[in-house]
Amino acid sequence: MAARFWVTGGTGNWNSTTNWSTTTGGASGASVPSTSDTATYDASSGAGTATLDISPTIQTLTMTGFTGTLAFGTNTISLNSTGTIFTGATTMTVTGTPLIICTDSSATSRTISPGAVTEANSISFRFTAGTGSLTVSTGAYRDLDFTDGVNPTGFAGAFSNNVQTVYGNFKASTGMTRVAGASALTFAATSGTKTINTAGVTFDCPFTFDGVGGTFQLVAALTSGSSRTATLTNGTLDFNGFTLTTGIFTGPGSGVRK
Repeated sequence: MAARFWVTGGTGNWNSTTNWSTTTGGASGASVPSTSDTATYDASSGAGTATLDISPTIQTLTMTGFTGTLAFGTNTISLNSTGTIFTGATTMTVTGTPLIICTDSSATSRTISPGAVTEANSISFRFTAGTGSLTVSTGAYRDLDFTDGVNPTGFAGAFSNNVQTVYGNFKASTGMTRVAGASALTFAATSGTKTINTAGVTFDCPFTFDGVGGTFQLVAALTSGSSRTATLTNGTLDFNGFTLTTGIFTGPGSGVRK
């Protein structure tokens, strides 16, 4: 495994050796990170735009301290390792259709930690496989997809109970479990219709729907624990003919049910 650091002022294409170094802030010319390498953007990486001109597969991606832009375009990043595989930064921006695909199929645990990024700078994650525990840390996400992208199966481990905010669509896999707990899963999109599919899995946690201008549409029955609360604060909750089962349902805000 080799470590690679983004350098040369932060502007350029991923698939170019002129933008990579073996040390933070070091000389460029290192090989482009590949399947057995880690990639890091940090405070020494500059404030320019790093463009994904390919869809790379690497082990881990760290963005701590980066103040530039990661431009996905229509490309994706795949992470094939375990442990902490992604660390984001509230100081960076993203453009395009940001998607990170997590592909490890082992029983070893994984952690992703994007931080409390804004809706505009949130990133989508797909977990295509694996049976180990998955810590989706407190923070904000765009789409969360636990399937392989084609079938209803995919990730088959335990999904952590943390304070998670989802700005996009949510799609569980049929084989996963949700760790029970008091931390809420919040849907907070401020525009468009976002779908929620828990695939028949019981999510024993509170739910909050809180996005002015957003619509949250069930595409499967949504079941939480008998002691949990579902709260509609802002936006429209569209049951779409499906049932929400929860201990308490509250709507103290300006949200709309249909």
